[in-house]
Amino acid sequence: MEHVTDWALLWRQIVEARLAGRPESDAPATTADPWTGRAREFDSMARSRPRGIGSRQQAVLDLLEPGESILDIGAGTGAWALAFATKAGGVTALDASPSMTAIMRENVAAAGDAGAAIRVIEGRWPDVEVERHDVTFAAHSMYGVADLPGFIRRMVAVTRRRCFLVLRLPTPGGLLAEAARHAWGHEFDSPNFVVGYNVLLQMGIAANVRVDPGSQLQPRTSATLEDALGRIKRHLGLGAVTTHDAHLRALLERRLTRPANGDAGPLAWPAEGGGALIWWDTERPRA
Repeated sequence: MEHVTDWALLWRQIVEARLAGRPESDAPATTADPWTGRAREFDSMARSRPRGIGSRQQAVLDLLEPGESILDIGAGTGAWALAFATKAGGVTALDASPSMTAIMRENVAAAGDAGAAIRVIEGRWPDVEVERHDVTFAAHSMYGVADLPGFIRRMVAVTRRRCFLVLRLPTPGGLLAEAARHAWGHEFDSPNFVVGYNVLLQMGIAANVRVDPGSQLQPRTSATLEDALGRIKRHLGLGAVTTHDAHLRALLERRLTRPANGDAGPLAWPAEGGGALIWWDTERPRA
């Protein structure tokens, strides 16, 4: 009999493996804010991107009806919420991080009339209580949640018309996929679109997908090979485990790019995959 992958279990295993090996200060917790000291940097990165509504944001806006109410789960410092406010009747912007919500309130206030439709709430999904909205949206905000079906079912429960997800689209055969294959026995280095979309299918949700060909993330750099090794170990949740160090170090030596002028300067990582937009309708056809 052919083996059938339990994609929800795989998602859970990846989330738990990554969190287990991370420093306590980096792991999501109910009493600590993992964005303390980093939220302002996150907001600066968001502001450094080209101004205006991006192609993926425009794709979502094109699928909205004017005046709809929108719930934005994991709204961060408010980039998507502010884009939604150009068309929505009201936006509830939810984030679990006090650091993020504090900056989001600043950004909403600075937007003046454009931010008047946005209500900022601090809370952790799926536990927080909210009223039903016409549309519910979550971009990259589910990676620390082991129970993805529970996350999605709660979205559906509070949504009158349509749900949206944005998930990381991994690079097939990429550096991180190769590292995960060695450490974990499969190429899924993190919770991502491939695993998440198959979770939806096993839940009976055949969702629409839009991949933005221009959404590939900017390549990262590491000052030294040891810095790169530390990054990849944190990414995979390997923590103090040294079993894989020799293999991962050799992988990095092979896949990272040194400056053209010699050994001086940072090491460049290969470009990572971008993101995929997923959406499906929750309203049932009328009898």
